[in-house]
Amino acid sequence: GEKTLQAVKAGTIGMMHARAAVAVLALALLVGVCSVHAACSRGGSATPYDARKDKTKLRVATYNAEWLFDGVPDADGKKDLGMDNAADAQKHFAAVASVLGKLDADMVYLQEVEDCAALERLVSQLPGRGYRAYFVQGTDTFTGQDVGLLSRLEPALALRRTPQGVQYPVARSTCGYAAGQSKSTTVSKHFFAAVDVAPGKRLYVSNAHLAAGDRDPAEHARKCAQREAQATVLVEYLAGMRMSASPLVMMVGDFNDGDAKVADQRGDLAESRASAIVRGSGLFNAIELFKGPSSQRYTASSGLLDHVYLSENLRASVTSTLIDHGARGVSNHVPLVVSLDFGGDDGGGGATSPSNGNADASTGQSAGDSGNAAATPSARPLTVAAAVTLFFIFLGGRARQFRV
Repeated sequence: GEKTLQAVKAGTIGMMHARAAVAVLALALLVGVCSVHAACSRGGSATPYDARKDKTKLRVATYNAEWLFDGVPDADGKKDLGMDNAADAQKHFAAVASVLGKLDADMVYLQEVEDCAALERLVSQLPGRGYRAYFVQGTDTFTGQDVGLLSRLEPALALRRTPQGVQYPVARSTCGYAAGQSKSTTVSKHFFAAVDVAPGKRLYVSNAHLAAGDRDPAEHARKCAQREAQATVLVEYLAGMRMSASPLVMMVGDFNDGDAKVADQRGDLAESRASAIVRGSGLFNAIELFKGPSSQRYTASSGLLDHVYLSENLRASVTSTLIDHGARGVSNHVPLVVSLDFGGDDGGGGATSPSNGNADASTGQSAGDSGNAAATPSARPLTVAAAVTLFFIFLGGRARQFRV
């Protein structure tokens, strides 16, 4: 009997160990799910999240955060091009979070972020601010850079991309790139979305990072012409998303070029026609309403490269345009911030939100989406703390079941 009891105990303990191992594996998988930051959504839920204190106002920022990467080599050993040290990356994240905390914008459109994990890392360093991260994967495989959104206001139409390409040089190009060298380009770093900013007011948005210049004159001319084509891609896709005769539209991001009408701190206008193409679609540059001196009209050392373009029917809603020069030194760009007030505004024939809240009558949710699936649910993922709790509940139940 004694040997039999010992054998039963040994078998029971072995079974407990096996089940515990399974539980540990399950916990590891759960933590793994959290580590890939399933919390990043593309928006588009049936009841979009809105944590703004005043839902008649909207404060928007665009900010190139300069290599907001974790500094850890990828699984294949490839290092991040612009941030290859995890300790430096940690300091950079903290500095960027500090800048965003002071801005207190409702929607922060970011450029040069690594991925969803980078956005979630920023959210974790801005507790109590009401931010959620929104992201869709881009196609820049060389730098790995992407664009993203931190927002208190969930996009009513999920983030989407277009694979559309345009030949360049475009008509009337100002870049000096020979027409005989015609090429085609897409926009590797961008997304489109739509946000219900007030009752009956839907704002169609693009966030993009256009091609940078180059030290080689010939390559610089090509990149200049490429920006013109990329601006054309953005304008054409936004035109397809619009749902009314007089829609509300906003185009933000790092255009790597100046504006066609408003000179920067050195008196320079745009090199390419990218700005003129955007303006030609019925938009104006919010920098027109900047009240600071001309010496402050820059968002990077090389000039006024970051922009917020708005449809003319939003001009009266803009209450301020600011450039945060206090953020100098954190990135090679500084944030551009635009505040709008929709209170008491009849919209001037602005866009009307569709009744279902998350469909797009003109393109459909997945139109031009470059193969991306429909929006991920906006529900928050299982946290590590919840996973640990479930793990111990599981172990407790197993121990009671096999106690001898």
